Amino acid sequence: MRDDVQLRWWLKGFGEKVEIVEPAHLRNEFATMASKMAEKYHLSPGHVSTAVEAKP
Repeated sequence: MRDDVQLRWWLKGFGEKVEIVEPAHLRNEFATMASKMAEKYHLSPGHVSTAVEAKP
């Protein structure tokens, strides 16, 4: 399988269910992305979020 944008798009489609095992550079890329997303939502690893009400 080619390591390209389409592969990343396809993998992201699995959401939190995906785990990249190898290659290591792709695993690291997804781990970094997941950490940044958690930081954006003010979550720590393993945190279970509750629904957030929309602001008017």
